[in-house]
Amino acid sequence: MSFLGFLRKSNPNLDAVSPSKASARVLVTGAGGRTGSIIVRKLLERGVGEGAPFAGVRGLVRTEESGQALVEGLDTLKGLEIVVGDISDPEVLSKAFKGIDSVVIVLGSKPQRSYLSLARIFVVKLLTFGYASPQESFVFPEEGTPEQIDWLGQKAQFDAAEAAGVKHVVLVSAMGGAKQELETNVVMSNIVRWKRKAECALVASGFPYTGIH
Repeated sequence: MSFLGFLRKSNPNLDAVSPSKASARVLVTGAGGRTGSIIVRKLLERGVGEGAPFAGVRGLVRTEESGQALVEGLDTLKGLEIVVGDISDPEVLSKAFKGIDSVVIVLGSKPQRSYLSLARIFVVKLLTFGYASPQESFVFPEEGTPEQIDWLGQKAQFDAAEAAGVKHVVLVSAMGGAKQELETNVVMSNIVRWKRKAECALVASGFPYTGIH
């Protein structure tokens, strides 16, 4: 079962997010994305407030628009605190991590299809009557490459967690990071290898963590 499938179960086990019996304040980074928004919903459904599993749930989103869309998508669920900003800004991270017990890091770079690559594939297929099919390639925003987001951005979040006294980090990553020849790495600027580098840094830090692929 995929991680998204696990989250969509009616009662997924979220003990990794709140490893102790006491209510925890949880931060979800990348809360405006598909996976992040599902995690936020599941946490809120468990309950927030006095006597509930979670003392608070906070979501870090990049824009006001994504924060508004996240809140609107929660329907009647209440209790979410939104922090807007970029993980490259230390002040944003300090604000987001302040008072947090556990963090779920879902934030990742977003590959975009290269239309030039698609045009090349079309031409090659046309000229070879479909016998040859080049690999499709992907591009990333200038300030959103895998190195910047999946490695340096993750590392910045680990540092912010440590500075804020966070007790547990849950890192949502990807499988295959150790395989240099993995097709995903070839066509997406080594995205999984950068994720793997972040995982290794988290493991080496000695910080209490849970890794999810």
